[in-house]
Amino acid sequence: MKIFIFAAIERANTDQQLPIKIKCVAENYHQEKAMLSGEYITTWAGQIINRKE
Repeated sequence: MKIFIFAAIERANTDQQLPIKIKCVAENYHQEKAMLSGEYITTWAGQIINRKE
């Protein structure tokens, strides 16, 4: 599993002016993007690499 970081804006919150940070654990980028796409508008901000795996 990998940890992905996204900058996101809630789709339902029209007053939100700045993105929030969301950390997510998933097998790959596309899986995580699909999980978040219903609630958030996202852009990729980074990935945490676990050297122990």
